[in-house]
Amino acid sequence: MSLASHWLTHDDTCIHILARGASLRVWQVAGENAILGYEDPAAYATNPYYLGALVGRVANRIAGATFPLAGEEVRIPPNEGSNLLHGGADGLSSRLFKLIPNGPRHARLTYTSPPGEGGFPGQAAITVDLHLENRTLFYAITATVDRPTPISIAQHVYYALGGAPVLTLPARRYLPVDADGMPDRPMPLRSSLIDGLRLDATWDHTVIPETLPTQTTARGSRFTLSLVSDQPGIQVYTTDHLRPLHTPLAGQTHGPRSALCLEPQGWPNAVNRPDFPSVIATPERPYRQNLSVTIYPSA
Repeated sequence: MSLASHWLTHDDTCIHILARGASLRVWQVAGENAILGYEDPAAYATNPYYLGALVGRVANRIAGATFPLAGEEVRIPPNEGSNLLHGGADGLSSRLFKLIPNGPRHARLTYTSPPGEGGFPGQAAITVDLHLENRTLFYAITATVDRPTPISIAQHVYYALGGAPVLTLPARRYLPVDADGMPDRPMPLRSSLIDGLRLDATWDHTVIPETLPTQTTARGSRFTLSLVSDQPGIQVYTTDHLRPLHTPLAGQTHGPRSALCLEPQGWPNAVNRPDFPSVIATPERPYRQNLSVTIYPSA
């Protein structure tokens, strides 16, 4: 049976999943909510800040909303000035997934993006398997395609950890960006390793893990998050562009620095940068991502 929403529950953790955008609306741990969400699930039909949503087909930015592929130039309708952000207006965050629960701890979401949707070539069949074990949510994301096409999917959850979280991440490089958010070549971080960085300044950069899979920890005053990812980049975003839109969940304020996004993904604008790791999926090499996120009260 396909549903519009479903609750995953195990021990003291409850997560509300929406079919719209495969979005996470609520993530309660020990009775307290650890993510930003809208009060009305119907509000996710208008979600320009990608609250809790799965974003793609290509997460982050594509310069000029265009890229070369197989000797042709692909043009996509831009949605951020002249550039493309998070797959555009017709991206995965706006799509209705088929949501199939399998008991209180498992759910599968599927969506087949038809050829040409959002301007992207080829068909992409996307599957998101979710499994809740104690306080850890496991993701297995796949996309099979019928021709070479870029795929780089990210989960855009706003983690409301409290205060200015402290980040620990085994990384020595990041991608600085220009005024349009477009990345330059990798550069060394000021510290040789992110270890105990207090996120009290603006961050909206891709950090490059030293090894894969990699574990990232963010400790706030309310919650601590541990994230394990196999993706070549993690976008660290301090939500400085977030503004109030719909009625938030009780007790929440939606605005700059009200949460933290940690978005494992491919490198931004990789479709236009042959020196970046490729994000092109093929019928022989489908897209895969494994991710786990654990949230627990800070001591």
